[in-house]
Order: sequence, then structure tokens, then C-alpha cells
Amino acid sequence: MKALRSLLGAAALLLGGFAVVWLSHVPAPWPVLAAAAAPAPLDVRADFLAVGRGHAVLVRADGAAVLIDGGAPEAGQPLVDWLRAQGVDRLADVVVTSPTDEATGGLIPVLESLPVGRLLDGGWAADCALYRSLLALAGHRAIPTQRREQGGTVQLGPGVALQVLLPQAGPPPAANESLVLRLVAGGVAMLLPGEMGATQEAQLLRAASGGQLRAQVLEVPRHGGPGSVGAGLLESVRPTVAVVEVPENDPSLPDAAAMGRLAAAGVAVLRSDLHGSVALTTDGTHLDIRLVPSPNPVAFEPRLAPVLSCFQGA
Repeated sequence: MKALRSLLGAAALLLGGFAVVWLSHVPAPWPVLAAAAAPAPLDVRADFLAVGRGHAVLVRADGAAVLIDGGAPEAGQPLVDWLRAQGVDRLADVVVTSPTDEATGGLIPVLESLPVGRLLDGGWAADCALYRSLLALAGHRAIPTQRREQGGTVQLGPGVALQVLLPQAGPPPAANESLVLRLVAGGVAMLLPGEMGATQEAQLLRAASGGQLRAQVLEVPRHGGPGSVGAGLLESVRPTVAVVEVPENDPSLPDAAAMGRLAAAGVAVLRSDLHGSVALTTDGTHLDIRLVPSPNPVAFEPRLAPVLSCFQGA
């Protein structure tokens, strides 16, 4: 396969916050085995939403919608309104990648407002108030809660799946162990590490083999904080695009050294504080990248609070 020829096909200035500003066609960066018959094109969309603190990703495939995290509590109702405006009236799955307030807080209004098929999480034993409230709400609404761990798969449709890369199987993980996911849609992949720290990154790199981590899109863990983008991770993933959810009014984020490593590797960086929400669509072969209006950003007043509540360690 020839080297990647181009990352972004066109760019335009934001006009009133509503203009489409990025378009791209990025071929898969790894070999694809020849098949007897060409598979039918996929129709998969992943929205990385600018929700202030925390992050939220909506994945739509084969007529179903899966929400990964929901941001902090103040993001909840605007997120519900945005989902309804998008025509999402039911969620097949809600996936929680961390028991922190910035992953779980916005999900409580979602579970209160929309039908949800399953709540998938890491099965943490952490004493995090909002996480415990979320589990109690799921029980009250008769939403099955299922633990996910390394080696598991969440099938989203033909040719589309969320692979669970961490945490490792065994006892309930600690609060600082994130659910690390890889979204695979045909020949296109996106790595979603959540709040993965240095310890989990080392586990991930040790366990990965044969291009298992390769992905065109990398969601930068921990808001692009110090040490969030290691050389080993970049070499294993080899992304062409990185998405960074950056809390506004936090001058320490993203870390300049982390952003420098991405730039040196030729990775295009999209930041929520600068670019807003990012919509990625793929047919399983090509990837289209657009910047889109965020879910009522006026409601997401940045707060100088701990970036990760109920979270300790790396």
C-alpha cells in the first residue's frame, strides 16, 4: 500500500460557528486482506462532543446509537437536548469509561430522559458518589448493568465493533483504571483511551501485538495533560488525526510537550476548546472529518474545579 498521500482535503474558516470546516479522505494505514467480494459500505458516525469538563462520544452505526461517557453534571441536560435534536430517541448502550464525575455526571439526566438498552462499565469498586448514583438509577429503571474488561467486544452492527482493550480481567479495577476502547469500522479504527494513565499505557503496549492498536484517530487521554502522548503510544497507534477534549479556562491544558510530540509525528490535532465538536464519518474505507456546532455550548460554563473528581494516581 502506498504511503498516506493526504490528511485533509479542504479547510475553511469558521463562519458563525456553523460552517463545515474540515473535510478529509484518509485511507486505512494498514494492509487490508483481499476478499472474495467487496463488503457493503458502512455508515458509521462518531461525534466527539465539546462538553466543557470531561468528554462524551456518540457513535451511530446500523441505525443504533451508543453514548460513551457524558461529561460533568452541567453537561447533562444540554446533552439530552442535543441528542433529541439529532433524532436520537433511544440509546442501545451507554458506556462508562471511568467512575469520575467528569464521565458519569452528565449521564444521569441521559438515563432519566431516554430509553437505554444497557449500561456498560468497568465494574469499579470505587466510592464515587455520582457513579454510585448512576448505578442506582440504572437499577431503578431496570437497565441491565454489565462489566466489560480486556478481550471483550461490543458489537454495534455488521463490521462495526467496540473492542475492550483494558482494564485487565480479574478483580474490580481501581478508580484510576479506565475502560480503554478501540472502535473498528471496516478498515477504519479509532482508539478511545479515556483517562488512561502511565500505568495503563504500559499495560496496553505490553499486551498489544501485530498492529492491534493501529488507528487513524487517537482520542488523546487525560485532556492532553503531561505524559498523555508517549512515544510508544504514538508508534503503536500511528494516528493521522488526534482529538483532544480540553477544558476551557485551564491554561495548563493541553500540555505543550504532548502537543509537540503529535506535531512532530505529523498528526493533525483537533481541540475542543478551539474547534468545538468533531464529527467523524466513515464507510469503512475513508474517513470524513467535520467540525460541527456543539450541544448548546453556552450552557457549559467552565469551572475551575478538580479536572477529575474521585480519581487518584496515574
